[in-house]
Amino acid sequence: QVAMAPICCLAARVVTFLPTPKPVSLAISFKTSRLFAIALILALSTAILIARGLVQGVGITMSEIRRIALGDVDANVPVGKFSGEIGRVLEALDQMVANMRENAKAAHALASGDLGIEPRALSDKDRLGLAQKKVVVTLRQILGAKSL
Repeated sequence: QVAMAPICCLAARVVTFLPTPKPVSLAISFKTSRLFAIALILALSTAILIARGLVQGVGITMSEIRRIALGDVDANVPVGKFSGEIGRVLEALDQMVANMRENAKAAHALASGDLGIEPRALSDKDRLGLAQKKVVVTLRQILGAKSL
């Protein structure tokens, strides 16, 4: 037991040097909780307002996209209403609708018998533009051969 005595004394000394925990004031804890609750309410309110604006905007956009899907090339794409990815998607959609308007105009002219039009293909993958060009060339050849 003699050998154990110094260890116990040493442990008692170490314990006395440890800082004693300070009592937490209930007022500070309540203030912190209240500030946290206010910050949480503000963050949730802001998130709800942003989400509501996006959902309403996307809802309007979806109704226009459905009109375009049904062939209504006079639908208006709300370009400039959104920024970021949604804004870039809407800009591309607006360009697509403009191209569809041009194709519809060329198709209407062809249906009316106007072979003086020059349909254009936007790229080598533009099947509709390439087909319209081919129709004009073919009709010109057929009508040219018959008139000779």
